[in-house]
Amino acid sequence: MNSMNTTYPPNNVNPLVTPDNSTKNTPIHSTTHQAHPHAGTESDPTHATTGAHVATETQTSKIKTVLHDMKETVKGTLQSDHHHGQDCAKRPQDATILILIPSVIRVAGTPPYLIPLGTIFFNASGTAGNQIVGILLNVFMMLGSAIWSALISYFCTVYNRAHERHANLYSNGAGIIASIGFTVCVFVIAYVRLKYPRLYIPALQGFTLPFFILTRDIYAVNFNIMNVVSTFYPIVWGGLIALICNLVLWPETAAKTSEQAIGTSIESIKDVLAFVHEVLLSNDEGGVMTTDVSASAKLQRLNNKLRADIGHMRLARQEAKYELIVSYYSLISYKPLLQSLGLLADNLFGFSLAIKREVRILLEKRIKAHLNAARGETSSSYQTLSGDTLLSGREYKEIDRLQLSIQPSLKKFIFTCITTLDQIETTLIQHKAITVKNKSSITQQQLTKVDLHSAIKEFKETEMTFQNEYDITGNVPSEEHFLVFTVIFTMVRFGKELLQLQEHAETLVRAGHPEALWFRRIYLPRVRINRWLHKTSNQEGDKFFSEKLMLENRELELKKKSSNIERGAPLEAESSSTTEANRMKRRVSQLVTRIETKSEVSTENFLDQYVNDKQTTPLHNIRGTYFWSQILYAINKWLQYGPTRYAIKFTIIAVLLALMAFLPIEGANTFYNQNHGQWALLSAMVVMNYTIGSTAVQCMYRIIATVCGAVAGYICLLAASRNENAYVLAVLVLVFQVPMWYLLLGSSYPRIGFISLLTMSVIISTGYTSEAESIFEPVWKRTVTAIIATLVVMLVDQFVWPVWARKRLRTSLADLLIATGIQCARVISLVYQKSTNSLQYQVTLEECKRHQKLLTRLLQMMQEMLVLTGDEPRITKGPFPIQEYREILEHERNILYWIQHIQTSQALITEPVRLMMSPMNGYRKEMAATVHLYLYTLACALHTKSPLPGSLPSAELARRMLHSKQMAIWKQNHDENQGLELMTDHQLFWYTYAAGCTEIIIEQESMGDIVSQLMGQHV
Repeated sequence: MNSMNTTYPPNNVNPLVTPDNSTKNTPIHSTTHQAHPHAGTESDPTHATTGAHVATETQTSKIKTVLHDMKETVKGTLQSDHHHGQDCAKRPQDATILILIPSVIRVAGTPPYLIPLGTIFFNASGTAGNQIVGILLNVFMMLGSAIWSALISYFCTVYNRAHERHANLYSNGAGIIASIGFTVCVFVIAYVRLKYPRLYIPALQGFTLPFFILTRDIYAVNFNIMNVVSTFYPIVWGGLIALICNLVLWPETAAKTSEQAIGTSIESIKDVLAFVHEVLLSNDEGGVMTTDVSASAKLQRLNNKLRADIGHMRLARQEAKYELIVSYYSLISYKPLLQSLGLLADNLFGFSLAIKREVRILLEKRIKAHLNAARGETSSSYQTLSGDTLLSGREYKEIDRLQLSIQPSLKKFIFTCITTLDQIETTLIQHKAITVKNKSSITQQQLTKVDLHSAIKEFKETEMTFQNEYDITGNVPSEEHFLVFTVIFTMVRFGKELLQLQEHAETLVRAGHPEALWFRRIYLPRVRINRWLHKTSNQEGDKFFSEKLMLENRELELKKKSSNIERGAPLEAESSSTTEANRMKRRVSQLVTRIETKSEVSTENFLDQYVNDKQTTPLHNIRGTYFWSQILYAINKWLQYGPTRYAIKFTIIAVLLALMAFLPIEGANTFYNQNHGQWALLSAMVVMNYTIGSTAVQCMYRIIATVCGAVAGYICLLAASRNENAYVLAVLVLVFQVPMWYLLLGSSYPRIGFISLLTMSVIISTGYTSEAESIFEPVWKRTVTAIIATLVVMLVDQFVWPVWARKRLRTSLADLLIATGIQCARVISLVYQKSTNSLQYQVTLEECKRHQKLLTRLLQMMQEMLVLTGDEPRITKGPFPIQEYREILEHERNILYWIQHIQTSQALITEPVRLMMSPMNGYRKEMAATVHLYLYTLACALHTKSPLPGSLPSAELARRMLHSKQMAIWKQNHDENQGLELMTDHQLFWYTYAAGCTEIIIEQESMGDIVSQLMGQHV
């Protein structure tokens, strides 16, 4: 520009401060400084990227001069502002950072776009504590990367000086050194990024150091440390600016988020109870339950919301553990409260499943009666509905009468629970323990403590209704009794846990210090560093969906290593003589078979060898005995490791995109830096994803966002005449930022918002501070580098260990079904033990609990994977049946709950009842094996994409046989003890245990129908 008559350094970095002849008060110190040799910008990459000091000036005098210049610049600007206003078109009066940047550039040659880059990465969307931790982790990752890059850069200069003295050395030795250092650095950062999920986002900043340092000035003969420093500290300054904004403007802390999540969870529990009380149990038109066919779907939506709120509450507490928090209560004092809320949600989910089952049974019975009436047939002559799995063999004849007998007590107890929750919530709000949005005014009833003990005792008396029925009519329990008993069981457990919640709330209130000074309400984090690193951050905006799935998959890999779910551990160890005899027969048969196949070995030696053999590993998986085979096995397992594959793929992409900077072609490095080749590396860094579909979608978003951000930056620079009108530039940047931040933080397309902000920042900063290029050049260069990066990423992702979300969903779902069958058999085997105090029982119970958590996490991962399947195109086939897979996962979730239900109820069965159940353990084992085989058959069909066999194993048939035999024993026992008082509480646990088995079979049969639709079935 003609008005910009300042003497520029050789790389044409514009210091932005110009003399103004029309303003007398404006100092001219900025024009008196001599330009120092900046280097390493896009216009002259053969020099160092940061400012070297002028040889005639010392470091001290240079800093003093710069500080004086900064002071005079600010002083002159403030003196000319708001009085005459004639300089508004030329001076960035209100943009303080733009005033300071020229002086900073004179010292360090800092690329100014690194400061807004830091503010974008450390945006104030999360909690303040999480933001502080993020800054510290980013500094940690950047520090190690900076040290390594500085060493490699120094080695390059040493080699270049040696090459000047010894011409026989390889001319591109520096390029070889830089490429090796670049590859190693990128691989290590990518590996650590996935190995420690907490470093997933901070590692992005670690990548920027080798991207910019090891591709520039690698052929220089003088090492300049400021080349490294100037790439390091601007991002930290950007993070500090974002942190200050977060602390000053509407600060949010993890403790506050956790308190809000607790209040939301309590409200969700109340919503579910209120819906059941007011809608499902409405008892309209003389029926027992509502006739609204959409009621079950509404209840399911409420339960899904409750489950999401409970998950958010747990995640908020985990984040609060890692922060320095200011709260009226210590974080550890909330732990019992959160555990009780989680158990309440689990019991309420079981209650909802039982109520939904009753609603459906009653609805199908009404439809059946209506069809009978239309055909003029009696109910006995009419067959069940085709494809129906509920009424076939399970008629539930007395379900109306049984439900009607407990309904008044049930509705009264639910109302009492709602009132108790309201009272607990009000108490916690009054004592500043939680916060609830849109809370109505507090009434006196909400402050009155409810006698929950009496309400539970009164509700449990409904069990005597069935006991009197047995004594009077002589009937035996059937499926409808089991289902109604499950309703009672889940609500009684809900009430007992609600009682615990009431006590925990009172304890929490007593432990608080609402009136304490602020410094006494500071609580430091207490967590092991290794465990913390292996946990991923759950703050909104920290990562995107496919990245979250990748980290959860990594976490599950770690859990599988400590679990024997894949090692084929024995499911049960029965102590009965029959079982031991069967095992001995099988062992003898195996021994004879092996002797026959190895006749050259003497029988005595082989017998001793076989008896002492403790082999537990399947023959197919036995490791090699040679040292080289063991080494190859370890390498093969390492290559199958998730972080290893990710690191190799990303390193290949980065090396391909940076290859021009290292080629032994004259001018290649200069051309690479003049055209901003590093921008392609940044693009690849942010579009690399877990699955091929998500990568393709993010690549498309990357190009769209790059174009949007580049055009916005171009418009801003064009309207401001590059850097002549800072007011226009600032206003336009503010206008364009608003929709971009909304896309990042409040929409379903956060990647577009993030890349748009990043691109606009780079375009504006590059065009504002450098006149070596025209205003439009950075725009098309940014777009071209983004397109090149996306093409390379997609090609590498296709050919190097590709991950298709649909294939991974299908195969992982098959593995989940197989593991579910094993877990079901393992849990059912718990009842085989005569005593819950035996060692074998305790060991098996711990395995069940550990595997139950693992299967729940696997299910959550499948649900997230299902979302990613929508990103992948199906060119040769029809639409992907995503709804069918969603229904399968819903049935799987219900099965996992009923397995947990069986595990809970069997622990409450007393030893006398266990003795009565033990003669039927053989039938029970047959039922468990059939369930396992059924799920295994479905899994094989999914895994191989083959049709199901024409006839599937019938677990229902095994269950009916078990039920008939067990009821015969129950009848005999009941008749013998008719004069004695039977303990119905013990029968309750047995009946609800049987209901869990029934529900598992119903759910898996429904799942089988869906798999048949997906894969077909042989006729």
